[in-house]
Amino acid sequence: TTDDRLAEVWVGAWEGRTWTELVEDPDVAAYLSDPLYQCAAIESCTAVRDRMADAVVAWRERTGDAGVVVFVSHGDPLRILAAHCMGLDVAHFRRLEIAPGSISVVDAPAGHAGRILLLNFKPANGLRRALA
Repeated sequence: TTDDRLAEVWVGAWEGRTWTELVEDPDVAAYLSDPLYQCAAIESCTAVRDRMADAVVAWRERTGDAGVVVFVSHGDPLRILAAHCMGLDVAHFRRLEIAPGSISVVDAPAGHAGRILLLNFKPANGLRRALA
């Protein structure tokens, strides 16, 4: 099942442009120095946090506390969600590493923000062996 709340960060006017084209943009510099910087060119971190957290709540309600849900998303949205579950200020999401293809596990029972059980795990011998 797809869920638009798990989409990559919206970058609007920056979409399809190269780093060379963007490096001189003052909004890019401001965003890189302050993750909470808001402008029309990129979705705010707080908006990403809110939609990702909303997806967790919605899927928790759909499956119940006993349900297991696997989210597949992109690095920044997953780092923002992990920061939220850890109770970190969203401005610190860049301190977390979520590598492509890595596995993170969050226990998110109803009424709680969640807790991180595993973060950025990359099994050396494949997922099947890791879960065996």
